[in-house]
Amino acid sequence: MAELLKSEWVRLLYIAIGMAIVLKLIFFNESFAGIWRITLALLWIAVIPGYCMTLWLNMRYQLALRLIVGSMASAAIVGIASYYIGIMGIDIWYHPFLIPPGIIAVSVLLYARKKDNASVKDAERG
Repeated sequence: MAELLKSEWVRLLYIAIGMAIVLKLIFFNESFAGIWRITLALLWIAVIPGYCMTLWLNMRYQLALRLIVGSMASAAIVGIASYYIGIMGIDIWYHPFLIPPGIIAVSVLLYARKKDNASVKDAERG
């Protein structure tokens, strides 16, 4: 399992490099530092939380499908959560520091819990 996660993170790095290249082609007047800021922002807001949300699907679906579905779901959750956190009075400056880490933490905890439950069920059977 650790090897699978490691290989997927390497593929995510390749995706980040590809995103930077595509963004550089689109925004050709922008500096490389600006392109990397945009790329990392997109990864932080949508792709990484989406990847973490779909960790529990890793045996059923390929990485590409999980990234697409997870990124869309993450963008929706970040948008809705940002709206309601803004209504509660928390400044928008803090949203990137609160919402994506929260999604990642909850996703990893749920994945670990599911994994522990699966190993307990396997132990009970065998």
